[in-house]
Amino acid sequence: MRVNPIFVPLLFVFVLLGTVFGSQLLGLWSVTGRSAVNTANMTAADLKGWMTLTDVMTGIKISKPELYDLMKIPADVPETAALKDLEKIVPGFETSTLRDALTARGAVAPAPVQAAPTAVAPTPVAPAPVAPAPVAPAIQPTVRITGTGALSATHASDDGLRPTPTALPPGVTLTVDQIKGSMTLRQVSEQTGVPLGAILEALGLPADVGVDTALKDLISAGKLTEVTQVRDAVTRLQGK
Repeated sequence: MRVNPIFVPLLFVFVLLGTVFGSQLLGLWSVTGRSAVNTANMTAADLKGWMTLTDVMTGIKISKPELYDLMKIPADVPETAALKDLEKIVPGFETSTLRDALTARGAVAPAPVQAAPTAVAPTPVAPAPVAPAPVAPAIQPTVRITGTGALSATHASDDGLRPTPTALPPGVTLTVDQIKGSMTLRQVSEQTGVPLGAILEALGLPADVGVDTALKDLISAGKLTEVTQVRDAVTRLQGK
């Protein structure tokens, strides 16, 4: 019996597609990368822009009032709002800034709870000499380097709608973890010492992408996915 020569390629395609779709239905195949994150138990570094406020509260174990107060989120914002959407409606909100704030929150150890003292009848003792109270040393003023940190100084952008990081002092290089969504690709290049062309090439972006556009606006436009994408590219280029 002669087999139709088209039958074998069609059978191969059918088996291949059946394997892919079947694996997706069974949860064994994922192309989004979301299944790699356990939203029930996360650290601040696991936060992504597609996550909702509910995911953050569940995974980080933080209450709604504390989360909303930490990031100055209006009370009428629903818990189902995605973090990347909050960057458009909450002034100064960024996913990377939330990571930094939750990391700082986790680094502060809670004060130990002391048990109530048991009442004991006082025993008369001779008064001890009173030592002079120690004098605390004068607090010396510190100098803050302004840049892109969450607590660094900022000034309004040209359109007056969002804060923009101030320039670093001469000779000071920006660290990778200080790259924020409010910065532009040109500012990242100037303040990290990495050529702008090399950054664009590492990110796969054309020269006319808008190097003076804020990173979070490039993310909203679909040119970038996360601020961490820029951080990783700069880290690789600085290591060369």
